[in-house]
Amino acid sequence: MGKPSMFSSNYHREIRRRRIINTLLILLSLLVIGMIVFNKQTITYFNKFKASVNTPVKRNAKQIEGSKNNTGKNKQDSAKPKPAEQKPAEPAKNNGSFTFAFPDNTSVSIEYTQENDEKKFTGISQNNNGITYDIRDDGKAITFDYPKTSDIWIFNIDGSSKKLNPDFYKSTGGNGKIFKKSDILERYSNYMWAAKPKFLKDGRILYQSYVPWFRKTNNCILWAVSADGTSNRMILDTKQTDPVTYSGFTDDGKLIIEIKGTKYALDADSRRKVKID
Repeated sequence: MGKPSMFSSNYHREIRRRRIINTLLILLSLLVIGMIVFNKQTITYFNKFKASVNTPVKRNAKQIEGSKNNTGKNKQDSAKPKPAEQKPAEPAKNNGSFTFAFPDNTSVSIEYTQENDEKKFTGISQNNNGITYDIRDDGKAITFDYPKTSDIWIFNIDGSSKKLNPDFYKSTGGNGKIFKKSDILERYSNYMWAAKPKFLKDGRILYQSYVPWFRKTNNCILWAVSADGTSNRMILDTKQTDPVTYSGFTDDGKLIIEIKGTKYALDADSRRKVKID
């Protein structure tokens, strides 16, 4: 485009038109450049946005796959047979015995069972002497009689022993005459001085005797002696000659005895018996 002549009548109009055109061209160029830059930034932002959206999806897919794998592994683990639970071993039990010799050298074997360091009596073996016995509730003591000498004994788990009945009886009336066991047994055959011991709940030992009757025919008398033999007390005259039968204990700890087929609860403290219906 040629430059207009300044002497032309349209000179100023032409200059103004050209300025407008140039300005529009500059604006148009700036607009094009701005659009190009904007499009690049838009594309970059879109790509970043697309990448940020796709990444969690991939991660979630991996997590789901991992979860499936773990679930399958857990199912496999649960399907595997579990090892059997081992029960704690029971304490070893050992059996043993004490040999007890009476004054006439006759001996018996007193048996016990031992669990860890604890021993408890279980009975008397090879009993060919008509011996009757009873074991205390805790298993730590056993009491028994010896019909040959008409005595009762206590044997403790520590190996100690003691004869419980006295060897004489002192009359409570008159001149306090003393009756010796040896004399009575020599005079009366089959005399029961002390026999059939039974532990009471308070630790005393109940036994049966004809004392204080010294005849050919005597009533059966119940006596109670302490475990150390220091206290000996008459409890009940049964009014019969036959021995009494023991039948366990009542709920409140009284010994159940049977006399002529009738059962009674014996109160050793009050020295009374109560019939059991």
